[in-house]
Amino acid sequence: MQKTPILMKFGGTSVENAKAILNLISIVKSKIEQGFSPILVASAMGKITDRLLFCANLAKENQLEKAKEIVRDEIRILHFNTVGVLLKGAGNEEEIRRKLDLLLEELKDLLTGVSLYGELTPRFLDTFLSYGERLSTLIISEALNFHKVKANLCDSRKVLVTDSHFAKAVPDFPKTKIKLEEIVKPIYEADSVPVLQGFVGSDENGITTTLGRGGSDFSAAIFGSLLSVAQIEIWTDVSGVLTTDPRICSEAKTVESLSFNEASELAYFGAKVLHPSTIRPAIERKIPVYILNSKKPQAEGTKITKNVSKDSQEPKAIAFKEGLVNLQVVPFEMIQHAEFLALVTGVFAKNKVNVDAVTISESGVGIVFEKTSEYDRVKQELKLLGEIKVSENVGLVGIVGKNFWLKKDSLELILHNLMNFKIHVFSQGTLGIVLSFVVESKDVQEVVRNLHKLLFEKNEFVR
Repeated sequence: MQKTPILMKFGGTSVENAKAILNLISIVKSKIEQGFSPILVASAMGKITDRLLFCANLAKENQLEKAKEIVRDEIRILHFNTVGVLLKGAGNEEEIRRKLDLLLEELKDLLTGVSLYGELTPRFLDTFLSYGERLSTLIISEALNFHKVKANLCDSRKVLVTDSHFAKAVPDFPKTKIKLEEIVKPIYEADSVPVLQGFVGSDENGITTTLGRGGSDFSAAIFGSLLSVAQIEIWTDVSGVLTTDPRICSEAKTVESLSFNEASELAYFGAKVLHPSTIRPAIERKIPVYILNSKKPQAEGTKITKNVSKDSQEPKAIAFKEGLVNLQVVPFEMIQHAEFLALVTGVFAKNKVNVDAVTISESGVGIVFEKTSEYDRVKQELKLLGEIKVSENVGLVGIVGKNFWLKKDSLELILHNLMNFKIHVFSQGTLGIVLSFVVESKDVQEVVRNLHKLLFEKNEFVR
């Protein structure tokens, strides 16, 4: 009987060492026993991508020997030690180490080239950084086979077709679909596990490209959507998306489900589990995406789908940003609100400064934004439009959940909960997904804890 294909992506922390890869193997075996046919996408081990980038910069700065030393004494040893644990007694350990050494020698040759020319081009970096995934997936595929899970190593450069925009390549979906059906589909239909590299592809000339940092999730969504898998699983080191930052609130718990827009709002506030734009291809095909913990595979994760139930009116999570600026601009002369708003926001757009919140009143316009290197220039340009008043060190707290505040007494309870804090701005998102408060930076964490207790820990807020 044909098994149901699923896409499983394992991030750097889920393949960081031999123990993590043994967890991966156990998880894959469990999925096969449940009647699924896994397709694997894996990242580089741990912080290897960062170390590769560091080596490339050392070589550029004429520190070639130090760069090669890191390849030899850190990167090589990590991968060799991992092979020693995972493939002990397999009989082909030395063959795998020889294959790893061939890749590592190529790395050293590339570093020599950088040292000679003294420059790092995006094209070079795409080729160089791809080695992290190529090293890890070689080990993972061999380890799966040794542990009685039939697997085939696939080269994502022969599967993911992109343009030539190095460092942030754009996938060619129709051509990638053809490659997937030619190369990957026959593997899982033969009850073997395809093992692919995340974030790596190639252009039509066969030159290696990457989707940029965080591109492994994007690879997973592309492959999963084009192969019409039943679900996509993103395996990381946290149990899904949490109701808030556990460093702030120890009572944070896993969010059972989120819509794509709810996940997008959380990402906007800086939630770091994934960026929803990377999973858009899957969401558009209505393929559910699960965020799961490879270190606690039995733990509940978070399911992300295109939409939430029409009846769902629950708060899902609380997110926040600190260290923002609240700037009020009062025009020098009478002017239409819309015209003045366009002038003010135009200053931010021109200087490429993202705006977190906007308020309009009879007296002027208020903008909440992150203080960047363009801050002084923005202030000077706004002074040409009107009188400005600045409140620095404010923070933004957002409660995410589709229209949850429309339920009886909900908004009243929330505002009562915040009555002892100074609220600069109170706003509702245009999609009815987030309720935001601009408060003093010093109060942000206490506001988050208070709201979390009300929304997720007490019974008085009827969910």
